[in-house]
Amino acid sequence: MSDVRQATVAAMPNAHSHAFQRDLRGLGERTPDDFWSWRTQMMHLAQALDPETMHRVASTVYSEMLEAGYGAVGEFHYVHHRPDGTPYDEPNALAIAMAQAANEVGLRIVLIPAARRSSLRPDGASTATTASRPNPSTVRATASTSPGS
Repeated sequence: MSDVRQATVAAMPNAHSHAFQRDLRGLGERTPDDFWSWRTQMMHLAQALDPETMHRVASTVYSEMLEAGYGAVGEFHYVHHRPDGTPYDEPNALAIAMAQAANEVGLRIVLIPAARRSSLRPDGASTATTASRPNPSTVRATASTSPGS
């Protein structure tokens, strides 16, 4: 009889995700090779997201993470408003969409709220933005009612 030892290894966490940026794949390579051209593409993408598109891209990314062996994700969440810049009636709408996507695919999620108030472009112009901070209790309660919970 052989001496067989078994070990259980916990799944790795992805501690730094920007799930929606998956849809930038291939776009950054088509613009001039600098941060500002990439950032313009990223902001254009971010400003087009709504809860349904956020859920779609997050589901895709989180499924890929799970298939690659990740068990949890730390999601930097900084897209908070409608594509036209106005807040949603439910201020946590996009956070809920991401939490539901993670829950549905079986990945644990920690939303890392981030808010950029403004930044300067190379020409000195301001790109002012506002953001609301997700309410963790609301996100947790709503996400846990998704089909995969």
